[in-house]
Amino acid sequence: QALGTSGTYRAPHPTPLTPSERQPTMAPKQQGGAPEFVDVSLAVDETQRYAGTVRYYNMRRGFGFITMSIAGVVPGDELMVTWESINTADRWPALETGMTVEFGIKKREAKGGKAAVLRADVVTSQGGQPVMLESQREGELQFIGTRDTRYSGTVKFYDASKGFGYVTLTPGQLTDPSIVDVKLVRQELAGGENVRMDQGQALEFGLSMGGRNQEIYAYRVTLPGGALLTTATLLNRMIDGNKIFTGTMEFWHRKNGYGFVLPDSLAAASPQIQQAVSAAAAEQAAKKGTAPVPKLYVTRKDLGAQGMRLEEGSRVQFSVYQDDRGPGACNVVLA
Repeated sequence: QALGTSGTYRAPHPTPLTPSERQPTMAPKQQGGAPEFVDVSLAVDETQRYAGTVRYYNMRRGFGFITMSIAGVVPGDELMVTWESINTADRWPALETGMTVEFGIKKREAKGGKAAVLRADVVTSQGGQPVMLESQREGELQFIGTRDTRYSGTVKFYDASKGFGYVTLTPGQLTDPSIVDVKLVRQELAGGENVRMDQGQALEFGLSMGGRNQEIYAYRVTLPGGALLTTATLLNRMIDGNKIFTGTMEFWHRKNGYGFVLPDSLAAASPQIQQAVSAAAAEQAAKKGTAPVPKLYVTRKDLGAQGMRLEEGSRVQFSVYQDDRGPGACNVVLA
């Protein structure tokens, strides 16, 4: 029997998460019947909805494949699906092998425009309803203590690219002293982001048992006190009020999802933001032997519109923030 402290988990608002609210993951090499690349001239109606069956889905890695109900629409009659394309109110987007889904098809260029890739987009349950599997999965769990019992511990290690790690329990919470480390998996992170966590990061969580070997997992993992695990909360991000700024993208790495924006002016920003941007520009200038150029870091998760595509020279509007890593741009949309 557990001797943990009881508490109530504060769940996020059940609004389906958009790709801009999640940390993207790189899709693995294509498998199954779908070719990795298709001819860039292949015509795709991105407004059409289709039905299909989930052939395979890896929850931990966040990808899978859907076999289309109608043959001949795409090469191989199969599409890769990644978790950021699943419309859901669950803590972590996922599908189950064998379930029937509806989806659109999204085409994007690859290999410098010489080829294209196809992906399932805006994946829902039948009838267009959000995918909701969380309550079913939780009903199959065995809890140490109760569903609402909360424990504390620190990250032993966490590999964000693979979505798993271990957390070390604070001593004295369980009657069994042999239980020291428990599994930490991406789908139990409360906040909808695949955050990167350093060794020693303090966490709060429940404990559940599952899997073939009845292993113990951290359940509904938050920061101490119930705060959601997001980049903003981990890095103590503070947005500079409701101010809107404009600028031009100096650089954007589409594959890795990051870049820099050159602000038109930061005169309206707080003195702390202005000082931080100037200091960062001066540091880079000293390294490169060039004149200081004020710029702001931006990542894909800071984009404010679903499916938004940036490139060098794009005009954008954005908010400005300051966190433990420095200043940056967020809520970025095309101007």
